[in-house]
Amino acid sequence: MPPWIMHLRFVNQREKGIGLWLPIFLAWPILIALLIILLPLVCIAEIVLRICHVDLRLVSIIISLLWLFAEMRGMRVVVNSRQHQSNIHITIH
Repeated sequence: MPPWIMHLRFVNQREKGIGLWLPIFLAWPILIALLIILLPLVCIAEIVLRICHVDLRLVSIIISLLWLFAEMRGMRVVVNSRQHQSNIHITIH
């Protein structure tokens, strides 16, 4: 299941913080349309690479990147900065 929403939270040491919800599901139709448009070009490039004896599987790389993006559900990243004394929390749902 691909991620649907990303929550960014900027926390300052003195304040409670600001939260920002980003709807990732709005990007999925655009990504699917882009993949459909680029798929013939990727297939042609893969055929040319195989004729030139280059062992690079573009379709496998694209599928692996999509799988990696789908597995990001539940990931949480916390970035701390000592200079600015603030934290950034990124949670993908």
